[in-house]
Amino acid sequence: MISKIVSGGQTGADRAALDIAIELGIACGGWVPKGRLAEDGVIPDAYPGMVEAPDEEPNTRTALNIKDSDATLILSHGDLFGGSKFTASTAEQVDKPWLHINLARLSVPEAVPEVTRWLAAHRPATLNVAGPRSSDDPVIYAKTKRVLEAVLMDMKAATGDPALRGDLFAVALARRDAALANFRHWDQVRWLVPYWYCVLATAVGWLMAYLANPQNEILLRAVTGGLGVFGVLCLKLVWNLGNYHNATLEGYERFLDGIPLDVQVKSALQADLPFALMGARIWSSATCWFFIFIVVLTLGFATTAVYGLWW
Repeated sequence: MISKIVSGGQTGADRAALDIAIELGIACGGWVPKGRLAEDGVIPDAYPGMVEAPDEEPNTRTALNIKDSDATLILSHGDLFGGSKFTASTAEQVDKPWLHINLARLSVPEAVPEVTRWLAAHRPATLNVAGPRSSDDPVIYAKTKRVLEAVLMDMKAATGDPALRGDLFAVALARRDAALANFRHWDQVRWLVPYWYCVLATAVGWLMAYLANPQNEILLRAVTGGLGVFGVLCLKLVWNLGNYHNATLEGYERFLDGIPLDVQVKSALQADLPFALMGARIWSSATCWFFIFIVVLTLGFATTAVYGLWW
């Protein structure tokens, strides 16, 4: 699941992540301050894949590591402060998954399943690891290394842990229910869009019949032009909702692919899901015909607005 581990190269949690990656044969690297600076001097060349940031400011390399990774794990003893707090706030701002493990509250054996479940839920290919430097927390290096070693070594055996499998199934079921609820909500909007347009089109059609004389030409062109613009907005809404529906389903399917559950269980979790609005099956969807219907009406009203009525 994890193909690369990155960190800022500082002493403490950062170095623990790099060391365990090297020991387990996992690719490692990350952005480091310009000059490869750390509190113990220059970051050793023994750590491969380290890239110097444009400046020496630690927050710069922190932000770059968050940007270039799929998720960020922060380990500490107690509440976050300093660079670790900046890491959490930055991950939140850029909407990247992050997890804080407070080792003052959790022992290493208790922290391992927490991290494992979180990784299974988010499936990061590149994991960014952060935490205090050694001068701020002398034991964070050893604790971080123990947690990561246990997590990475146990991930291959996750499918054999009934308790973890139960937790993963519960997470997957919750994600499925959320995806279905989300689909039902926006599906109602997809049905309402053509209804809104039909009501307005009927009203405009009645107005055109009632005011059908050359003296009202400008008014009728303005009204049909306005309805043409509204039709374009409706088309954009239906298009965006279709893309959002597809992205939601694809995200759920990627999530299922990445968690260690039996094929039969995954098939059951995928049963009765609405199909994606793409490929040949789109022609059997109401959304497709709604879209075509609105296109035809919009073109008709736009043509009327441009060329006027035939008297």
